[in-house]
Amino acid sequence: MSVSSSVVEQDDALDCMFSSHVPPAPVGEEFDWFAHCEREAAGVEEIDDFKDWIRHCVRPLIPHGALACAHGRLHAWGISLDYLVTVDYPTSYLETLRNPWGHMDTPLARWWYERGTSIFFDADHPPADTPAPWLEHFRQHGLRNTAVDGVLDKENSIATYFSFHRLPTLDEVALRSTFKKLTPLLHRTFARVIHRYTEKTTPLAFKCSTLTSREQDIATYISKGKSNSDIALLLNMSENTVRNYVSRIFDKTGCKNRAGLAAAVVLQEQLRFQIGTKVL
Repeated sequence: MSVSSSVVEQDDALDCMFSSHVPPAPVGEEFDWFAHCEREAAGVEEIDDFKDWIRHCVRPLIPHGALACAHGRLHAWGISLDYLVTVDYPTSYLETLRNPWGHMDTPLARWWYERGTSIFFDADHPPADTPAPWLEHFRQHGLRNTAVDGVLDKENSIATYFSFHRLPTLDEVALRSTFKKLTPLLHRTFARVIHRYTEKTTPLAFKCSTLTSREQDIATYISKGKSNSDIALLLNMSENTVRNYVSRIFDKTGCKNRAGLAAAVVLQEQLRFQIGTKVL
């Protein structure tokens, strides 16, 4: 399949556009872009703030034409991507990634998760195991020269993933050095923005989603009518430990009893099923 002229023109326009958005450093002095980026991140609260921050503060550190930022929940079986925020990104490409359950997945995300390190991808020289249909869509939308990094935040049971596209070059040494400082800042800022967004839009389900993996397991068992002694046997822990977990779960969710918690768990699962990966 050939690339349509409209897609090519859009890609060229975006390449020109992002370079014009990078603010120049002050003349006559050495400007610390990372320190500036870190200071500005403190004021980022909303989705639009985050996108502006990427364009004006992150882009000078990693010049790029398009960025996709994913946020998901960590599970024993992997990551469930719940939200995707794009910056100057061809959103028509994203719809080719949806699975029957509404979630999105790409080889780049899988490679990053499986290998636990930054991924650098040149669409003109792809690895032998690159899926051909995905690569075709990737190339059609001009997503060349890609650098990927992210954070598996096990303490908070979340993951964030950042996929930079249309880089001028793929200097892996320089990019790894930048990622070492920048990715933790991206993670903190993006996680805070999604936290705020979710809290405002789905307050009951949000409170349930803040639970740790173990707390989620216990809450799920409670929603299925299991007693503390049942859960203790299932999870191989003492009943007193389960009781302490349940108390913390009630404190976090604001639920006053097991019935209320069960309703919150069910709502959380319904929302996840209905939304899939939501593009913001």
